[in-house]
Amino acid sequence: MSSGTKNVSLILERSVLERISNANKINISGFLTAHRGRLVRLPVSIDQYLKWTSSNWPTRLEMLNEYTRGSFSMGTRQRSRNDFSSKFSISTKVCKKKGVISNTTLDEMLAFVEESGPEGHSEKGALFSYKKDGDVYEFELSHDSIMGGEKDETDVPDGKKGTNRCVEMCAGGHTHPAGEYIAQKVAYAWPSHDDCDAFLDKVISKTSFLHFVFTKEGVYIMSLHPNAIKKGSKFIRGSKKRTGAYRFALPTTKHGMKPSEYISKLKAIPKDEKVLNVDFRSYKDRRPFIFYYPTEGDSCDI
Repeated sequence: MSSGTKNVSLILERSVLERISNANKINISGFLTAHRGRLVRLPVSIDQYLKWTSSNWPTRLEMLNEYTRGSFSMGTRQRSRNDFSSKFSISTKVCKKKGVISNTTLDEMLAFVEESGPEGHSEKGALFSYKKDGDVYEFELSHDSIMGGEKDETDVPDGKKGTNRCVEMCAGGHTHPAGEYIAQKVAYAWPSHDDCDAFLDKVISKTSFLHFVFTKEGVYIMSLHPNAIKKGSKFIRGSKKRTGAYRFALPTTKHGMKPSEYISKLKAIPKDEKVLNVDFRSYKDRRPFIFYYPTEGDSCDI
């Protein structure tokens, strides 16, 4: 937990929660409820919790299964090794670039997603090199950086630290393996809450500013949102409570929320609270994506 941050538990009446929800001026990252003799944290918004309190128990059980369903994660072990204390500071000047992932790399990463060996499936983490072609950066898998992980978790290597941000090999990524879709009974697997927190940790430790999540359905691309860069290091360091807004339960069937709807929900987050810029591309979609990062001094060179 970063310096100056406190976790506070409150018991609030429904009428108070409704006033808070209407005011929209406070961040609540979740609620505790009793389930089968133990306390379970529901990482939901106030509006979702108000829906919970007004529902009957069959509906509540469905919501409980949805909100507490397992998820993929990236770098929880890596995070504990990084030093991202109060020394963190960044430039508030925004760099905006276009990028694509090479066809060869897309094929290789999709093969990792679909891979299942004698010991089953596992997530893979890696770094990606980049070269500029016109005004677009093309990203290629760095084969020497590949790291194997667990079924639903992996470390991702660090890029090179600069003064204000990562300065070399700053694009990381990991897979959500197809076998884990079956194990978790999900149809799509966008970035988990842990993925968002782990990426923030790498931004704060100045070892990354761009992250790819390779899934069955395509690639999710994460970078800092311009709002976060402009607001600076204090806002970013305190943004663990804001990443809860980026958490949406994974659908159990393709009739549930689709990747395009997930991206639309992220775009609807109030601009002043946006921490991450998340985009999605199917493997056949070759349109460049946009990513953002702070300057190193006054330079946007990477």
